[in-house]
Amino acid sequence: MTNADKRRYKRYDVNNMSGQIMYSVDARILNMSIDGMAVETHHIVNVDRKYQIKLSNGVEAVELKGVVVWSKLVRTERLSTGDVVPVFKAGIKFENLLTDKAKKLLEFIDKNRILKLEHRLHGRFRIDSKTAKIGSPHDYQIKKISLSGMLIESDTMLDPGLELEFILNLNKNRQIKTRGRVVNIKKDDSRNTYLMGIEFIDLSDKDKAILRDYLSRNC
Repeated sequence: MTNADKRRYKRYDVNNMSGQIMYSVDARILNMSIDGMAVETHHIVNVDRKYQIKLSNGVEAVELKGVVVWSKLVRTERLSTGDVVPVFKAGIKFENLLTDKAKKLLEFIDKNRILKLEHRLHGRFRIDSKTAKIGSPHDYQIKKISLSGMLIESDTMLDPGLELEFILNLNKNRQIKTRGRVVNIKKDDSRNTYLMGIEFIDLSDKDKAILRDYLSRNC
């Protein structure tokens, strides 16, 4: 979207609009059991926060829910780009494992564990270089908005250029889901939050009309 396109749309100051960022990070599985797993990731995960977890070996996928019970910074790593990044280690306890999900998880561990045993054990196994997606919705407040993007405030820091799914809550019964790109970010030290400019990527014509109508009626 060009600057000329952006200037076509009126920008509104808002005080009562909020939403959720559907944010997930890659994690390397260190070990796993039917109760939980230990992972390493370049992004901090918050203790006591609930996360959605997707396990995959390229063929099969298992989706679970879990809560982080401990997390700590263990070292730093240098990437191929030359950047030095932190490495966090965290323990996640699975929640609400139904019978069918428990069975799928056991099958996943059995197929992917490094140590092959004669009998299945309900212990903790090391997984052969497998990764997981760990995601959690993060709340944000909308400060300014137009049909091309918005300025939001959140306690979650997002890297410029990152593309994510955003949910906009218009009222109790209506939401808009779209993808957005983080354009810029500024920390508000007084509130310990982050102000981020978001550019809408694929706001449909239908949702654009819904948003236009909402803004005209309420702003």
